[in-house]
Amino acid sequence: MNQWRRRRDLLPLAPLLLASIGIIGQAAPAAAQAWPARPLRAVVGFAPGGGVDLAARVIARRLAEVLGQQVVVENRPGAGSTVAAAYVARTEPDGYTLMVGETAMFTGPILYPSTRFDPVADFVPVMRMAVAPLGIAVPAALGIADLSSALDRARRAPAPWRYGTPGVGTAQHLVGEMLRQAASVPLEHVPYRGGAPAITALLAGEVEMAVASLPSLTAAVASGGVRLLGVTTAARVPGLAEIPAVAETISGFEAAPGIFLLAPAGTPAPVVARLAQAGAEVGRDAAIGAALVSAGLLLGDTAGPAELAAQVAEETRRWSELARATGARLE
Repeated sequence: MNQWRRRRDLLPLAPLLLASIGIIGQAAPAAAQAWPARPLRAVVGFAPGGGVDLAARVIARRLAEVLGQQVVVENRPGAGSTVAAAYVARTEPDGYTLMVGETAMFTGPILYPSTRFDPVADFVPVMRMAVAPLGIAVPAALGIADLSSALDRARRAPAPWRYGTPGVGTAQHLVGEMLRQAASVPLEHVPYRGGAPAITALLAGEVEMAVASLPSLTAAVASGGVRLLGVTTAARVPGLAEIPAVAETISGFEAAPGIFLLAPAGTPAPVVARLAQAGAEVGRDAAIGAALVSAGLLLGDTAGPAELAAQVAEETRRWSELARATGARLE
């Protein structure tokens, strides 16, 4: 109805509009330069409390200062973030609705046959927000001191150990499958709707293990209810030097997903350039880097759009191959 009213109201002005095509063409660059004229949305495909959500909120606050407009983080959990990604891919490509994309989004077309987006073709990356080391954790009540002991106990258990994650197809799920195969341990995946619910289940003893983002584990580890046994980066994480890398127990084990800010394909080039410029400025902010490190994340790089596009294509290829190799499927 509103669209019809707009068209009806413009009819008497049609001759003037046609006579002013040259003026409109000259005004288009000025309109692009006026962006952003209202608040932006950064859509996260997971519930609040996990690593992707935390990275989004830390970056959004600083991005808002740089752009001069509020950047609102909007959580749309479901189907390993593919619900959120499909939603953003269909929005108007005007730079006001953005996607916080990561591994689950990149593997969505493989794991979810009904997926209606292409992570490479339907989005334009504007910033690598963070790198998210994951953690392998168990309830402190199990009395397990290290990852090797945990894997030995799981092998001897009468039934497969259950491991919780934020959902099917997430990086945590794929890393759990990597762990199962690399360590030859029977493990059963139990998906939850976000990182926080998975940690709550771990504390309650519903699962024997969790693969989770470090931010989602922070409070539970600090309270003494959870024991963090290893991180999935190739080396130990700054600020957590006492926690071994999983690679110290399983040689060559490495899986730390990137978190990207993406705009829908078709977003005007000047808007993409402005977003990339703002993202690079945020990426050079030492305070933002320190805030992420303190939460168990690593600040991303300040690459330009072309390099970012190559990174997203590589992340999509790498994690998609892993999804196929592990046999991970929609449950």
